Amino acid sequence: MAELTEDQIKALVTIARQLTWGDNILLYEHKWKDLAASAVTSNHDADKVGPGRIRVITHMAAYNDVTANPFIYLRHHDGAEYLVDEGQVAPAIGEVVRFSGFLILREGQREGVSFETCSSGDDIYFVSQGYEILLKE
Repeated sequence: MAELTEDQIKALVTIARQLTWGDNILLYEHKWKDLAASAVTSNHDADKVGPGRIRVITHMAAYNDVTANPFIYLRHHDGAEYLVDEGQVAPAIGEVVRFSGFLILREGQREGVSFETCSSGDDIYFVSQGYEILLKE
């Protein structure tokens, strides 16, 4: 299955606005990088979903640009525990681990990444994209 382009994502959001929630849908993107990771497991979480919102994650991706990691996990926290949405054992240097789908997060939940056993000085990257729906009171 091919990944959606930025233009395709914007077109889908436009269609969704017209069919359902109107101006209550906002594009969402979270980017993170650590250009000097420590020699341990590096975890990163996006901000929690705020009150009166639902976040729909359609894409997540992560990679290590310096060394191969034993594991990279794309995950989310459901308010009680971390759940793995996609993972890869021993991705090569620069190999991207991807999630593509519909991950629906409610208030207080968040998406994130875990780079297991980084080497000191690794350059690690994570991005998540989708949209947030503002709930009407």
